[in-house]
Amino acid sequence: PNEAYFNEPKLAPHLAKKVLFEKYLQKRLVPVSDMLAIESNPRSRAMFEAFGVRSVKREYFLSEIVE
Repeated sequence: PNEAYFNEPKLAPHLAKKVLFEKYLQKRLVPVSDMLAIESNPRSRAMFEAFGVRSVKREYFLSEIVE
């Protein structure tokens, strides 16, 4: 990756990811329907899905998408 983002305000993980998504990623030229979040945290998965980003567990990604 060319970029890294950190939970500077020390928010709960799903809230920090929401802030970072809104601030940096949502404004990308890539449609959210083309994004994929690989996420173990159920609250974070729900947050990404609320934005229209497909979100899967790591295990599912490795077994169903990578193979």
